[in-house]
Amino acid sequence: MKNILFIILVLMLCPVAQADSAKQIKGLGLTEQEVIDSYIYIFPRYLVIRQEHIDIAEEGMDYNVIKYNELGKAEFPNPNLDVAYLEA
Repeated sequence: MKNILFIILVLMLCPVAQADSAKQIKGLGLTEQEVIDSYIYIFPRYLVIRQEHIDIAEEGMDYNVIKYNELGKAEFPNPNLDVAYLEA
């Protein structure tokens, strides 16, 4: 993921030349708007993946595991004692 951010950063810092009405980035054949759209597309996904890695690194945290909470127990956040409850 660091490579993608590095590529986007390089694209943003490349010298820009005027071509017709859209600004073209020299040597890449991309417009400035395409680079901006790519950044907007990639950056939120990077943040989600980063947060997943931070969460999984915590002790006792497993990926894609269902946690069953016993009926009537209030040992977890936001308990609703009227219904059976599970967390993913």
